[in-house]
Amino acid sequence: MNKTRLKKYANLIARCGVNVQKGQEVMISAQLDQPEFIKILVEECYKAGASNVTVDWSYQPLAKVNTKYRSLKVMSKIENWELAKLQHHVDTLPVRLHIVSDDPDGLKGINQEKIAKASKVRYPITKPYSDQMKSRYQWCIAAVPGVAWAKKVFPGLSKSCAVEKLWEAILHTSR
Repeated sequence: MNKTRLKKYANLIARCGVNVQKGQEVMISAQLDQPEFIKILVEECYKAGASNVTVDWSYQPLAKVNTKYRSLKVMSKIENWELAKLQHHVDTLPVRLHIVSDDPDGLKGINQEKIAKASKVRYPITKPYSDQMKSRYQWCIAAVPGVAWAKKVFPGLSKSCAVEKLWEAILHTSR
């Protein structure tokens, strides 16, 4: 994909999607398969005035392994650093950007019941933090094509052609 178009898309996300203002913190959630675009997005957030941009990387295959091998007790536990992070979010209300590029089948076969049980235990602990942030922070969800997602949408094309085609569809839909 043309870097100029990627910069324009990142600029659109930073300035219109979440409207980053001078001095705000920005928190980006993204998959490991998008480092180049995330680098561009981080730079656009700084150009828009962000004081600090943090990227929270995730990786579906690792999430699958963790769910398989962690006990329900471990998955249900909330560490002190997680509570401190939530309190920091309450105090600073960082702009939240969620960049979606997941493989639609990436978590196939995962134990959903185990995740639900762990979430049920964690929820009463995290809810007060969520309640304090509800309707108070800026957020945006934006799509960036991952290879598996692109191949799912355009199965007859090569990986690179499928990704390019999905980029075109996303950018066309986004403006």
